Amino acid sequence: MNNSKIAYQLQVLFENKITKYYRHSYKGLFGKVQIEVLDYLYENKESRTQEIADALIIPKQHASKIILRFVELGLVDSKPDPYDKRATIFFLTSEGLRLVEEHITDSDAHFESLIKNLTEQDKKDFIQSMDKMVEILEKL
Repeated sequence: MNNSKIAYQLQVLFENKITKYYRHSYKGLFGKVQIEVLDYLYENKESRTQEIADALIIPKQHASKIILRFVELGLVDSKPDPYDKRATIFFLTSEGLRLVEEHITDSDAHFESLIKNLTEQDKKDFIQSMDKMVEILEKL
């Protein structure tokens, strides 16, 4: 099996077994890209619209609409960029943080339920393999 096929198979399996449940935990409140914006702000603490758009490979206008909707919902707030007075920096509010963390907790519980029937060695191997993949992927 070639490398791209293995990578694709891994992505599909991870999506179906892990990530899909996390997005589903939002129970239709938000679409995939909206959840990715929340996750990006959660991971990066604060960001400009263009940075979000570039990271998620979406048009800046689309990112702006999503962010403005989250501002209306009280999940995201903004402040002036101290380095570029024309730009705005966005960040999750305490309500936005609470929402994302609630879904991460739900997703963690689901993940634990998935691996509970594995042997202790399989659990250990699985976690070590994921740790190693993260380490290598961050080098790419």
